[in-house]
Amino acid sequence: MYDIPKGKKVRQITKHGSSTSVIKLAWSISERYVASGDDSGRVLVRRLDPPSSSKGEWAIFKLIDRRIDEAIEQLLFSTRDGLLLIAGRTTAYVMNVKTKAELCKAGHSDQRDGLWINRPTSPGLLVNVDAVNARQYLWNTLLPQYSSSGPSLQDLRIAESLSKVQQAICVRERWLVLEVLSPNPNYAGSQRRQIELLDLNKLQSANELKRNIIEGLALHVRCLIGCFQDQVVFLDHQFWLCTWAIESVYSKHKRHFFLPKDWLSPTDLRLITLNAQGTLMCPRNGEVAIVRSGLKH
Repeated sequence: MYDIPKGKKVRQITKHGSSTSVIKLAWSISERYVASGDDSGRVLVRRLDPPSSSKGEWAIFKLIDRRIDEAIEQLLFSTRDGLLLIAGRTTAYVMNVKTKAELCKAGHSDQRDGLWINRPTSPGLLVNVDAVNARQYLWNTLLPQYSSSGPSLQDLRIAESLSKVQQAICVRERWLVLEVLSPNPNYAGSQRRQIELLDLNKLQSANELKRNIIEGLALHVRCLIGCFQDQVVFLDHQFWLCTWAIESVYSKHKRHFFLPKDWLSPTDLRLITLNAQGTLMCPRNGEVAIVRSGLKH
């Protein structure tokens, strides 16, 4: 854990085995819970208590130590707190972090190509989005929102596609901006990027939701970072941090500041984090570079 104003390490939250690598992290919206997953399928969950007048430092409490029999593809806390989704390659689990018990689990098709997100206006729902479909499910059962017409998670089969949803960003609790990668037929071994826009207000589990492909924007995007003041934040190919105001047809974006190339590696790019105040955090060689107020100019 690092202190943002000073950029100094505060304390260690958890530790996995020396022979494993941590590949997934999730921090609850309330900032009370942190989950970490390693490449052996082990998931650790900790509760965090912030400093108070009676104690001067963060307190860490062990909650869950769970191992699944496949690769961990995603960790996600529910909006209301208390529930954690562990998405493996073929099975999804929901854990109650307060009782430390498994609430439910369900088999699903290969999760490597999709993502789970919270439904912003409905805390009891989460959305599974992949390169073809977007469907809503109930947090406490992993059953479809509309059980009479929608497919169950066990029956869900993603249409054959080589595309993958790399990043999903929610804007104004309505728009879902997707970064979709697919093989580039013109260059063997390379990928082609596409930016797609989904209107969550029109999402129905029984029907496929038409996506709006934002032509032209993908040419400037190296990777999506997050959202700030209802604008999409991304890093361009020259490592400038940019913002784009959502529009059905791309017209322009704005450059704000650039990151030195020696800060970044392909792995570091996906670890860059932006908080609600527009502060950018970029890990580098075991340290965290912090850029404040850069998006306000």
